[in-house]
Amino acid sequence: MTRLNDEDLEKIDALVEVEVFKSRSEAVAYFIQEGIKAKKELFDKVTPTVEKIRQLKVEARKTLETRK
Repeated sequence: MTRLNDEDLEKIDALVEVEVFKSRSEAVAYFIQEGIKAKKELFDKVTPTVEKIRQLKVEARKTLETRK
């Protein structure tokens, strides 16, 4: 579930109404995918850092579990 402002929702609904998309959900998923593609360089930069953070969280949990 996501919240959209009225203007964006009207645009999504217009595309659904003229059957460009079958549903709001399909339309929003499409635009999210397109946004991710458009910002590929950003995701390429941040992904390695996110992966490191995830690994550190796993390591922290393991450390805490062994100290119980």
